[in-house]
Amino acid sequence: MNWTGSLEPALVDTSILIDLYKCNLLSVLPKLVKAEVLKAALILEMEPELLDKIRSSGYIVLESPAETASEPVVVETLLKKPGLSGVDILYLHHANITKKKLLTGDRSLRKSAVEKGVKVHGLLWILQTGFDRGVITRKELCACLKKTREDATFRLPEEAVDRMIEEICRSFPDHHSKGR
Repeated sequence: MNWTGSLEPALVDTSILIDLYKCNLLSVLPKLVKAEVLKAALILEMEPELLDKIRSSGYIVLESPAETASEPVVVETLLKKPGLSGVDILYLHHANITKKKLLTGDRSLRKSAVEKGVKVHGLLWILQTGFDRGVITRKELCACLKKTREDATFRLPEEAVDRMIEEICRSFPDHHSKGR
């Protein structure tokens, strides 16, 4: 079943973009949310060959953070939260003042967002929501979950991944077959 309706805006951190790209699911997120990325993040944190793929997949590139002067906020937050990068702080600041959902896989950024009262989700939420709304097939979901177990650059809670694999993929007859 496909979900329809107006899409809620969400800021998308580069960690999510990279993970979706590795799962061949980059085009999924703009079907679930009004996916917004900060131009500064793309320039500073993404490989140049991914920029065109991101733009052509339906992501909205924001030219600048929120309409307020963010430099003092970035400097102040960097002093208080040394685990966050400047780009992380821009995302946190923008999400906080615009009240948009933040999608990130960065643990420090997630923790800081929760402390600020920002609604935050990660890759597993995207995968589950995409599957529930019919945007991601069971085969695509299971392939991505398998990839997260095989690739150490994915940093997801093992218990949650195992639970999704058990609940969704184990009952899928083609989960272990090749080429399907």
